[in-house]
This record gives sequence, structure tokens and C-alpha cells, in this order.
Amino acid sequence: MENVKVVTKDKITIANMYQASTAVVLDNPSIFWIRYFNHTQMKEKDGVYTGTIHPVLAYYKTAFQADALEYGGFLQEIIKSLNNSGVQKVSTSKKLKLIHDYVVKTYSYRNNSHILSAAATNETRSVGYLMTHKEGCCESYAKMIKILCDYYQIPCVTVYSLTHMWNQVKIGNQWYLLDATWDDEEPVVYTYFLKGAKSVIDEHHIVTSMFFSDCQGNGIKDYANYSVPTLSKEDYVEPVNPTPNNSQTAPKKSKAVTSATKGKVVYAISGKYAVVKKCTSKKAKSVTILNKVKIGKKTYTVTSIAKNAFKGCKKLKRVTIKAIKLKSIGKNAFKGIYKKATFKVPKKQLKKYKKLIQKKKTGFKKTMKVK
Repeated sequence: MENVKVVTKDKITIANMYQASTAVVLDNPSIFWIRYFNHTQMKEKDGVYTGTIHPVLAYYKTAFQADALEYGGFLQEIIKSLNNSGVQKVSTSKKLKLIHDYVVKTYSYRNNSHILSAAATNETRSVGYLMTHKEGCCESYAKMIKILCDYYQIPCVTVYSLTHMWNQVKIGNQWYLLDATWDDEEPVVYTYFLKGAKSVIDEHHIVTSMFFSDCQGNGIKDYANYSVPTLSKEDYVEPVNPTPNNSQTAPKKSKAVTSATKGKVVYAISGKYAVVKKCTSKKAKSVTILNKVKIGKKTYTVTSIAKNAFKGCKKLKRVTIKAIKLKSIGKNAFKGIYKKATFKVPKKQLKKYKKLIQKKKTGFKKTMKVK
């Protein structure tokens, strides 16, 4: 990309230029192909200041150009999905939950040692790469959250420590921490969702600048020339609207709950036990089958996998089975999943589960592994 020449009669310094360009990068994660800007010293002659700005690319040009071509289409799909979930009709906190859950459930986290198809580690920091390949790191997660918050007009910033990035979001007059990366578990957790300062005490969430450190190597607590919003002391609590006391209104009978979704797996009650019924998405790359699951007010032990449960999940590469009392797997339960899929099972059940999973009727192929 070419240098940009700056000519102005305003008195500006290279520090002003860095401050402005940093703001552009932080406030606009959709410009994902630019990592940061370099600048020359500003020169003054006859009251006119001149200098140049050079954008430093985030990753390989051919790769980001391909991601850029698909960016708009992917973003529109995401907005459509969130709108269909009712995001425009709910409170700010519920909007944030829908955005948080979408990011956690849609994308897979990859750190520097587990990048699947990225040509460079910087690719996984890009929202363009995240959208296209459905995998990224803490930085792309945080940038994706900001893009969606900006779209739905929710105040949001990205925040750095020395090794991590997350978000702070504003509800009313208070700011709260939101870290989708650390909530990316199966099933989804909310350990770092709308948290206040009292709950955020680990070393990984100490706000520091990504650019500066003192002579001992400790991060300076200014945020690239900008102050970070002060977190609320307490976690966010959804306000409860009191319902009018009307003795003439008969209480509604609640429907019996017979199924529950945990992570990407739907479970159903089968007598005294629970059965794995199906996968929530044909595009799932990994699933975890729990040992016990709460359905309604009761907790049930998972003992079986229904027929066709994961049939046609072509991208399913990893099945983690935590159930220790699995007795049966239905016909075609794993038919059509990734041909080199891996089944991770409890060590004590390895021999027994190998026989159970490798039965021909389950859809298991010889290229798959059980370990």
C-alpha cells in the first residue's frame, strides 16, 4: 500500500499523528488489513507542516484481499442471524448476550501453536480471517464483538493486556468487562460476561498499553494515549420489573420440559436417563457429549446416542465423550461426519467404547480414530 502525504497549516507533531492513527485502528476493526501506521517526523516550513503516513499490513496481501471480498457478505449474514434471534427487540444486556453467544458458538479459538490454515499468526487476529475461516484468537474475537456492538449502537471498546485482548461495554452509565474468548467453552459459560472490577482480579485482565512498557518491562497503564473506561465495581444485574398483583389472574401452567441444549448437542429424556438426540448445526466442527445433563429441574445420566444424531455433519472432526455409562449408539449416528474424525473417550471406557463406536451401523469409518 502507498504512503500518504500529510500537508497542513495546523501545528502537529509525530506524537499527534501516532495518537490519531492509533484511534483509527482501534475504533475501526473492520479495516482489518491494517495492523498500524508508521510516520515520518513532521517538518515545518513557512507555517506549513508536512509528513507521511505508511500503513503496515496485518498479513499477506493476497490473503487479506480474498477475505475482504467476502467480508460484506459474511457481515450481512451475521446481522440477519442476530435480527432473526430478536436482537432488536430486547434490552442492551440481552443484545450483548446474543452477540456474545453468537461469537462463542460460531467461531473456534486458535492460539499461536494451534493455527489450522493461517499463513501467518497475524491472520488469526483479523476479523476478515475470522469470518472466512471460522477460527481466530482473542484479538479477532474482541474486534468482532466491537463491530457488532457498533452496528447495534452499544458503546464498546477493545482493551489490551500484555498477552490478551477483550472488550468493555457500556450499559446505562456503567462499564462492564466482556471476554468472549475466555467464555468459549462447551457448553458456553458466562464467567467473563458483564463483570465488574470486584470479579476481575486475574493477571490476564490488567489493562496495559500494547505499545509501551517501563524500564523493568512492566506495562504502563495508559491505553495507547487514551484512558480506559473505569469498570463498575459490581457485576451487571438485570433489573427485575415487578408484576402487578392480580388475584383474579390464574397462574399459567408451565409445560413439561423434555429436552435441553448444551453446547452444540441436544439431549432428551428417555425414561430415567438422557439420550443424545441431535447436533444443533450441520456445520459443527467439534462436539462434547456430557456425562450428566440437567433437563427441567432434574439431572439425568447420558446413556445413549440416538440414530442419525450427527448424520451429515460433514465438518465434524472431533467428538469428545465424557459420558461414562454409554450403553448404545443408534444406527447412522455418525454417518457422513469428517472421514478422519477423532473420538476422545474416558480412559477407563476406551476398550468398551471402541467396540461400541466402531460398529458398522454407527457410520464409523476405518479412517477415524478412537482414543
